[in-house]
Amino acid sequence: MRKKTLVTILLCLVAMTAFVGCGTSNDSKKEASKETTKETSKNSDKQEDGDKEEKEDEKVYNIGETAELRDWGIVVSDMQIVPSIDENYVTFKPDQEGAQFAKVSVNVTNNGKTSDTFLPSYGMGDDVNAKILFGDGYEFSATILLGYSADMHDSTINPLSSKEGDIAFEVPDTVINSTDPLIVQFNSGSENVKIKIR
Repeated sequence: MRKKTLVTILLCLVAMTAFVGCGTSNDSKKEASKETTKETSKNSDKQEDGDKEEKEDEKVYNIGETAELRDWGIVVSDMQIVPSIDENYVTFKPDQEGAQFAKVSVNVTNNGKTSDTFLPSYGMGDDVNAKILFGDGYEFSATILLGYSADMHDSTINPLSSKEGDIAFEVPDTVINSTDPLIVQFNSGSENVKIKIR
C-alpha cells in the first residue's frame, strides 16, 4: 500500500512538474513575444523619427531665399517661361516642338576657400548640376546655351565672390500649362537643395 501511495505521489509530482514546466514555457513564450513586440514597436518609432527627420531635411526654399549647398550659396531671383532666348544676333529656341524655356535667374556665391566651377558641362563627383522637378517624378535637365553670356554653365567663381546669370530648362507645353508646382533642384554628390519656382 505504501508503495502504491508513494508511486501515486511521485506520479503526481512528475505531472505537476511537467504542468508547471509547460506553464513556464508558455509564460516564457509570452514574455519573449512581448519583448519582440516592444522591440518591433521601438524600431517602428525609430523609423518614423528617421522619416520625420528626412522630411524636415527636405526643406523647399522659395524665390529670394538663400539655399546652402556645400560651399555654394544659391538664390533664385526669378523664373520666366519664354519661347526663345535672345542675345545680340543669336536666338536660342527649344529643340522640341511644343516646348518652351523655363529661364531661371540665379545669384550664386562661392563660400569656399578656392576658386570653383558652378554647373560644369561635364560634372563629376561633387560637382553641381541642376534639374527641374514636376508632378509625379518628372525631371528636366538644364540646357547649355553655348554663346549665351548669361548662361551659368561652366561659371568659374572665385572664393567669397558671386555671379548672376540664367539657367535654361526646356520643358513641354503640358508642364507650362499645368498649375502643378515646379521645383528646381541643385545636386552636389548625395546632397541637394530644392527651390520652388512656381
